[in-house]
Amino acid sequence: MKSKIILLIVILLVLCGCNSKPAVRFGEEVMVVDDMEIPAALGESQFSDQDLQNLGSLTDLERKEKIKTYADAIRYLNNKIILDNKSVIDQISSYIIDDYDDAKTINIFSNDTLYYLLSIKADDKYYLLDPYTSLQGNKEWLYDINVDSGSFSSVDSMIESLKAAYSDENVYIFATNIGQLNNLRIDSNELFYSYKGYDYLITYGTPQLSDRDIEDLINKMNEGDYETVRNSICTIPDFINLFISSGFKPNEGIVSTSEYRGPNVGHIYYGDEGYTIEGGRIEYTISGVESMILKEGQCDSTASLFHYFFKDRFDEVGYVLIHCFDSNKVFGYACHAINYFKTNNKYYLFSPSYALTGDNAWEAHKDLWAGADSIEELAQRLYDSEYPTGKVAALMLFEYDGSLASGRAFNDKTDPSKNIITLPEGSDVKVCYGIGYDFIKPMHSTEEDHIIGVQTK
Repeated sequence: MKSKIILLIVILLVLCGCNSKPAVRFGEEVMVVDDMEIPAALGESQFSDQDLQNLGSLTDLERKEKIKTYADAIRYLNNKIILDNKSVIDQISSYIIDDYDDAKTINIFSNDTLYYLLSIKADDKYYLLDPYTSLQGNKEWLYDINVDSGSFSSVDSMIESLKAAYSDENVYIFATNIGQLNNLRIDSNELFYSYKGYDYLITYGTPQLSDRDIEDLINKMNEGDYETVRNSICTIPDFINLFISSGFKPNEGIVSTSEYRGPNVGHIYYGDEGYTIEGGRIEYTISGVESMILKEGQCDSTASLFHYFFKDRFDEVGYVLIHCFDSNKVFGYACHAINYFKTNNKYYLFSPSYALTGDNAWEAHKDLWAGADSIEELAQRLYDSEYPTGKVAALMLFEYDGSLASGRAFNDKTDPSKNIITLPEGSDVKVCYGIGYDFIKPMHSTEEDHIIGVQTK
């Protein structure tokens, strides 16, 4: 009788998916299910072998209703034809996304390739999983991933651990919600994705806010709560989405604050006297905050707006002034202002005024947007280009902790080197090609100073 009971127990274990007694890895209990280690906290398999076979005859929707644990999801895919790493993540995620507290895709971009892992939250912990490797016959949990733990208190700490594991490689690791950014692609040795009709480098960050969140921030903006708006925007796609949705008018509106201020306010001063250069003029463009209030701004103002939002988000944020020759090879007054920023040890260019028009300019100038290892490399690439309207005659990259204020004086419209650009005192010039520069002391130098007295329409 006793032997029959033992035999019955063995049979039941087999029929219930071969769940074995938990072992320990990374300090966590793991089960061995179909020769694959699975964290015990994610739940046992609920299916017999026959149940798994029956799943094959169901539709995807019916199958999703049946599969409730990670163990059953990966068991179902075991011994199936596996196309690639991404398809494994997508299929498993689609089955279990509603059955756990949270689930995210962990994207690893390294050596011009993409690899995907899975994060599942259970019992207040985030578990890191590599189902593709498991399905290749490597039964150990996180086989060949050199992390100190397999469970984490947050997704951020999980990503930091993975970054440490890839410390000797040029790697970018980020988390996305299940089903988000399925259009990742590699171009010009950079990782791009499309969102709301615009192409973004992955280093610009991924959307964190829903359309409802954006609506709430627009209301905050209209109420004058600008600090809350700024503190809520962490990534460039959310920045662009916010201002396009708010009805912001790029490349429109005033250039100088003088139209909106009283006498002698809005001019640039050098010492106690107004600073003027014969043959030129100095502009004190509206600040980032003023641009947000008025919901409009030229390229100078949108560059200041970008600086206002991201100066504390990236390792370094600065301004880029660009002058181009016209069709007659004449160095004209017209100038374009954009931003540069540094993140993940690389330098990038970004044109807020173009982005806020909804103009997807990547194909025309995509060689400019890829990251550079140094600011000099970034500047040289731009100087050798025809961005935005023709052969670049002069450019300057500088860092300044405030809104853009600049002036130009032209003595020779065929020789840029005989002309001068004025910059606010305190600017840190990183690179300057083809033109001289001098410093001026703006009457106002902070966002708080700028906002005093602004008149909205």
